[in-house]
Formats: sequence, structure tokens, C-alpha cells
Amino acid sequence: MINLQEDDAYIRENALISAEGALHAAMTRVDFALRGALCAVVGYGRIGQELARLLLALGAKVRVIARREESRQLAEKDGAQAFGIAGMAEALHGAQVLFNTVPSQIITPDALHALSSGALIMELASPPYGFDLEAARALGFDAVLESGLPSRYAPRTAARLLMDHLEAGEQHG
Repeated sequence: MINLQEDDAYIRENALISAEGALHAAMTRVDFALRGALCAVVGYGRIGQELARLLLALGAKVRVIARREESRQLAEKDGAQAFGIAGMAEALHGAQVLFNTVPSQIITPDALHALSSGALIMELASPPYGFDLEAARALGFDAVLESGLPSRYAPRTAARLLMDHLEAGEQHG
């Protein structure tokens, strides 16, 4: 048996494909360039890190909201502004795009009020998700669920990545 959840290289590469897919999905939904846009990333695990780095490379202004101090320090080292969960409303103030990677409802409707009017809110986490999609839509935001990005955005790449790591696992196992 091969457990890909223990294969850090696989998880990192899969996160990068997820982040690239999230950018693609965001770019097709907004009518402005991400370059210069204020974007917030909630969570600084593997997907959050890759997403923030890609956004920064595009020239976006990136704010990261992370629970752990080490994650916030890494986000700042990467070039983003970092905030703790308690600073969520401040971090979201004026953001035009919000990407959530945390599978726990930590983004309250009150915090969403800090976003720019009509902001795009993209859910990348698994259930129970980081915010209530229907509540966000009721507030006038373009709130979308973008799960399963690697296989939907780049199916051939996702399949090749999976096969490469399964075959490598068989050779080492």
C-alpha cells in the first residue's frame, strides 16, 4: 500500500497545481488583472504557500491570515503581509479576491463585510469549508467552490504526477 499523504514531494507538487488552477479560475471570474490587486489568502499550508507565492510573482498585494506564528513569519519572508486569525477583518479590509484554504469555518459573515464590494471569494478547502458560501452570496459577493482543482484544471498533469509517485512508491516499497 502506498500512502501519498505521507509523500511530501507529491503533496507539494499537487499543491502547486492546485494553486495554479486557483489562479486560472480567479482570472476567468474577475474583470481586472491580479497584478496590483489586493488578495487575501487564508491558511498558509502547502496550497496557501504556493498560491501566495504565485500571486506575489504576478505582482499582487498579498495578505496572509494564518493561525501559527511560524506560518506568519514564513509568509512575511515570502513577501506577504501576515495576520493572525484575530486580525482577520483588518487583513480582509479592501481585498478584491479572497482565497480560503482552511477546512474550518473561521471566516465569519462579519469579517466578509471588510472585503471590497463585489469581491471574489474562492473556496479551495474541503468541507466544512472556511466560510458559508450562501451567506457570502447573500452579502453580494461572487463566492465559488473550487474543489478538486488539480484534476479539473490540469488532468493530464495531475494523472502523470499521481502515476510517477505511485510508481516511485512501488520501487521503494
